[in-house]
Amino acid sequence: MFNSKKITNRLQQMTKLVTNATSAGVNTLKDAVANKENQSNSSEQLRNHLLHLIEKSKQTSKWSVEIESRIDTLENLVRKSLVKPKLAIVGMSDVGKSHLINTLLETEKIPSDWSPTTSVNIYIKHIEDRPHFLEEEILIFGGDENGFDVSRLDEEEYVQRHMIAKGGENLLKEYAIRQPHEILTRNIQAAIVYLESPILKSCNIIDVPGFGTGDRQSDDQFAHHSQRLADVIVYMSVSNAFMRGTDINFLKNTLDSLSSADVENDEAKAFTNLFVLASQAHIIGEQEKLERILDAGTDRFYHSVPESDWKNRSELSGRVHSKAALRQRFYAYTTNDEKLQQKFENELQALLDDLPERMKYQSIQMVSKLLEDQYDLTEQELINQELLLSKREILQDELHRIEGEEPLRNERQLKKRVDVNQMIKTLSRESKLQFEDVYQNVMNKEVIAKVIKENAFKKDNQGKEQLVTYLSNELQRQLNILLLDRTESFVEGVQDYLEDFETDIKKSFPQTNEMKLAFDVKNVFLGGAAGAAALGGMAAYAAGVGNLGGYILVAKGAGLLAGTGFNIGVLGGMSGIMSGVAAIGGPVTLGIGMAVLVGVSTIAVLSATGWEEKLAKSIIQAFEKESVEEQYAQEIDRYWNETKVGFDTAANELEHKWEEHVAQLHSDIKNKNVDSIERLIKELKTYQKLLKQVELAL
Repeated sequence: MFNSKKITNRLQQMTKLVTNATSAGVNTLKDAVANKENQSNSSEQLRNHLLHLIEKSKQTSKWSVEIESRIDTLENLVRKSLVKPKLAIVGMSDVGKSHLINTLLETEKIPSDWSPTTSVNIYIKHIEDRPHFLEEEILIFGGDENGFDVSRLDEEEYVQRHMIAKGGENLLKEYAIRQPHEILTRNIQAAIVYLESPILKSCNIIDVPGFGTGDRQSDDQFAHHSQRLADVIVYMSVSNAFMRGTDINFLKNTLDSLSSADVENDEAKAFTNLFVLASQAHIIGEQEKLERILDAGTDRFYHSVPESDWKNRSELSGRVHSKAALRQRFYAYTTNDEKLQQKFENELQALLDDLPERMKYQSIQMVSKLLEDQYDLTEQELINQELLLSKREILQDELHRIEGEEPLRNERQLKKRVDVNQMIKTLSRESKLQFEDVYQNVMNKEVIAKVIKENAFKKDNQGKEQLVTYLSNELQRQLNILLLDRTESFVEGVQDYLEDFETDIKKSFPQTNEMKLAFDVKNVFLGGAAGAAALGGMAAYAAGVGNLGGYILVAKGAGLLAGTGFNIGVLGGMSGIMSGVAAIGGPVTLGIGMAVLVGVSTIAVLSATGWEEKLAKSIIQAFEKESVEEQYAQEIDRYWNETKVGFDTAANELEHKWEEHVAQLHSDIKNKNVDSIERLIKELKTYQKLLKQVELAL
């Protein structure tokens, strides 16, 4: 067995450290971490050290294809998970995102001369994180069909293949701000900036293009993608038009995607990794007016979300998701007044003093679980290879039995795969039929009129925007509920499929106490899912199986909090899992209500009495004009189609790897001579040494 006692003790110490420090306050955590072994290495430092160990092993040892594949899996997990928190600065155009970033960085490196400025995601990292083969401060990258993977910046070949330009700060003005059409046709996916700045010791910052300009769909896509990959989000809305319809719609979508960073014993605060800024607050001036603006913005946002949604969040998390709790996450801010900067910047720093160590702890859990599984698998393989040296004749009889069972086993598994795919079709059809009923119930004149009265929505443009946002959020909530139920059925189907697969191969495998089944069904299936173009409901399965499932989510682009299970740990159960799935596999409904919001100002309501029913009718017509119901149906289709792709990809890989395993057994037993067996035994032991090295480095 893999000796994981050291890692377990380390994790327990870190858990105790975080828990005790959280009870005493953030400053205590800072002191405690500093006193613990003179403060442990950062995630980035540990990551770089582990990657160096792995790269050195590749250079000094000649590995078989199978072992090299396992090393690649370990390398990818280290690269994707041991990272700093990602802090995304998000908002509509011209709210001051780049100005805020320059203030946090204490520099003027990010272009903010005119608006709208930023045209691609700008990833800002500490200068110490720059790979050794790069010397430039700023890099511009293109990408492939999957974009550009920022986690691979330490891979020289990958970087050189996608690099468009490198140099100084003038590159941002040429490539990363809005330019004439001929410049925009270049496939620019990301700009990377390396800087010396204290805040970058604790996090990486993403400057996201302003959304909602209407002239560049890519800006909206960058903003939406940033919701899903970020661990901390700062949302900005200009103070003299704070939290209007488009802001509210986007922020609600952000809240659905953002995984919780709340500590389990911290009952005082919710939404701790969300900050909402009323920017350019100097325009308003008086603190009393700013407080009223923040109060009103909180009120508009809170009441745009159905009360049942807030109650559900409270029940799942064990924290009160009240209007008062939400109000604590709203701040007045301007770069022109240090007093107005102080509260937000202090609370952001408090989070960043705490969060990196907690995320590192969660990442170490994932890596240590993979190490343990790989070590155990290798130990089983060593036993089998040593048996080949002493009992080959017995193993030949057992191999004959395995191969004889294969046709029937394959036939049974093919039928079970067909059953799962048929279940996906049924779940998709049921989801759409149920949503038709949901839509009719929500978009009902009498129901909408009642909503207007209960929430005291007015008939002015602001009231109409609030109503549209409320209805969009209610449709989204109901969609999440019905998908929760259907996805739970799908996950149960996947679990049954894998249990049957494992039972089948154990039946056909020798029942002696000597030869070991060195094949991990669940991990092979999850590894196949990592290669899928899409996941859909498969993300829910991955999220529910622990640390290695979290690796799949991180590998597919979710923020580390979503992937490593902070959200699942806090919320628990299938509802918690589905909340995390929004970060990688859920329906994309952000833009569906936007068009209705744009046109809502043209709806005229003149009556002094009975206007609620007339407005309700006009709103229903506006939703029909924009084909909102059809758009939701398309998203449901997409979700289940991606679920099928994810399952089929994982199942294909599982079957393929099992066939390879049986073929390798045949080759080993029938053809291997003593020298080749001894070489493989040596390779397996060398691989175990690498696993031990990585374990000791954690």
